[in-house]
Amino acid sequence: MQMEDGSLKPGVFGYCTIADRQEIVDYAQCSKVAVTIGDLLGFEAARSMTVLDCKSHVAHLAGHRMEMQLNVARPAS
Repeated sequence: MQMEDGSLKPGVFGYCTIADRQEIVDYAQCSKVAVTIGDLLGFEAARSMTVLDCKSHVAHLAGHRMEMQLNVARPAS
């Protein structure tokens, strides 16, 4: 997702600062589909994309959502 100079490819954004968020909003206004990667922040970003009329997808690499905040659900014994 990076260019040879270390910058992010066009359409790929970090989600750390207010300026990052504004870049995402600006880009989303001329986009139809968005993919967010991550957990809680990714879900919030994905919801924001739907508000901006983008079809939104979430890619999450862990086995369950919010893996840093929640334990794996286990069936009752």
